Amino acid sequence: MALLGPETSLLRSSTAHFFLLQPFAIFFERFVLFRFLDRKNPLLGVWTAVWILGSGGLIFEENVRGGLWEVEAVPFSVVRWATANVL
Repeated sequence: MALLGPETSLLRSSTAHFFLLQPFAIFFERFVLFRFLDRKNPLLGVWTAVWILGSGGLIFEENVRGGLWEVEAVPFSVVRWATANVL
């Protein structure tokens, strides 16, 4: 059963992996980190940065394989137009 394309099933999707990992991260954060660290501890910010950097690529993998990075997000830019006319 191919929901996302001929070679990609839903369970092989990296986006699905991203969302399936979230409950484990919430469990780890709530029952492990908050038990040993105060909520204002800077290590929680480190945990957040590590989690975003570690799992953020999973959510964008589908877009990269689909070629979303090959098109311009904003086709018209006032800044680009202004700098092109000045130079």
